[in-house]
Order: sequence, then structure tokens, then C-alpha cells
Amino acid sequence: FTIPTECEKQSSGFTVSGAEPTITVVYPAFGITKTHSGQFHAGDDSSAGDNYTITVTNTGAVATNGTTITVSDPMPSGITANSWTTVPSGWTCSISPSLQCTSNSGTVLNPSAQAQFVLNVSVGSSTSGDKTNTVQVSGGGVLTPVSTSDTVNVCGPLVWSGAVGPQTTTYGGSATFTAPGFTGGTPTYQWQVSTDSGAHWADIGSATSSTYTVTLPTVAMSGYEYRVGGVNSCTVTTVYSTPGTLTVNPAPLNITASSATVNYGDNVPTIN
Repeated sequence: FTIPTECEKQSSGFTVSGAEPTITVVYPAFGITKTHSGQFHAGDDSSAGDNYTITVTNTGAVATNGTTITVSDPMPSGITANSWTTVPSGWTCSISPSLQCTSNSGTVLNPSAQAQFVLNVSVGSSTSGDKTNTVQVSGGGVLTPVSTSDTVNVCGPLVWSGAVGPQTTTYGGSATFTAPGFTGGTPTYQWQVSTDSGAHWADIGSATSSTYTVTLPTVAMSGYEYRVGGVNSCTVTTVYSTPGTLTVNPAPLNITASSATVNYGDNVPTIN
């Protein structure tokens, strides 16, 4: 509809009473969500069930115009796309050269209609920590592309970054062993002791913190080895550190006499 100019009104006899009409142009609009499912453990392959779900919704008052709608979903480092396991009718999805889904010619999204996609992924064996990626939808007559992000915490395996350091004390003292640093999720701790140079190991009751103190060890305990085991939410088997050795030195023997000299026939001095 075109509003006539004043000249056109006069020449054509066009009469407008009251205010001239207001023209409102209505466009479609997109909403988009992305969620993840599965455990996302380091080293997960396609059979682990790690998936992303993307849902595109026409939140506008009119349908999209039939031109191509593009959903782009680049993966973060350490996450690899395997396959699109759910693709709605009227759409085509690809992994390479671009990770995206596009609507086929003539496909429209009516108001409130949705298109949902499910992407199966693998996780790199050395991947851990938060991984965020952003998905975007554009086209279809929508004026402005819309994007959203999803963050997944990849649970990495527990890896000790060093050994338990050796400790030396003197009889009558104590020695404290400290767990080495680690990568992966925070572990629960369990200390162990070996009395036969590592041939056999035994848990130490209540020794479940990042440090363990051997209180008043005897000289006979010199050579005992101590290590810490750990389990995190991604590790089903306890991972043990390299052990540290305890050394207990004998305490010095100090002898003192009540007198440094004595004459023949005198009482023997007291020795402490």
C-alpha cells in the first residue's frame, strides 16, 4: 500500500479523512537453544552417548520466507563432531567442510514452529575442563542472526604431576608426606605404606587427606615407602603416585659425668 502525495490526492480526487494510516512490517524471528547430554569424559568415542541438542524456534508472528536458514555450530577444541543423529524433514546437515545444517529450498518455519537437531560427538583423550561453543542461526527472512552458547565440563583422568617427596627425620621426631600436584578432577585421597620396598602395599586407616604425617617413627621404620592413591569422578580405578621413602636417623647419644676427673680410690662419678 502506497500513501498518495498531496498532488496525487488533488488530481485524482483522493480524499483522506483523519490521520494517514501507519504501515507495520512484520518479520519472522529466531530463538535458539543448545544443551548437552552424556558424561563427556576424556577419551569418549561415538558410543559414549555424548550429544548436543540444538533447537531453533520461530518466535515471530509470521513464517520464514522460504529462503535458506543456516545453523552453524563450530566445535571447541578437544571436541569432534561424529554425526548428526537427528535431522528434521526439509533440512540437510553436514560435518565437513562446515559443521552446519541448512533448510532446503522452500522450507519454512511457521510461527512457534521448531526444528531440532542432535549431534553426536567424541572427546579427545587429553581434553579436560570447561568447553564452550556457540551456535548461530540466520537467514529465512530474519533480519538479525541469533546465537547461544553451551558449556560442558569435560572430566579428565587423574594424573599425578610428580612423586611423593622423600622425608627424613630423627628418632623422636615426625615426618610429613605431601601428595603431588595433579591434573583432572579433584581426587579423594588414600595413603598407603610398604614395608618391603614396594613389593606389597597396605592402606593406612584415616589417611585420606592431601598430607600424611608419620608420628614418632622408630629407626626400624627407616626405608618404609609411602604413596598416595586417588580417584576422581572420571577415574574408576585408583591411580597411585610414585612413592617417597622415609628415613629415620638414630638420635645422638649424649653422655655427661658429674666430674671430669677422679682420684684413685674416690667414688666413681655419676654418668648420665
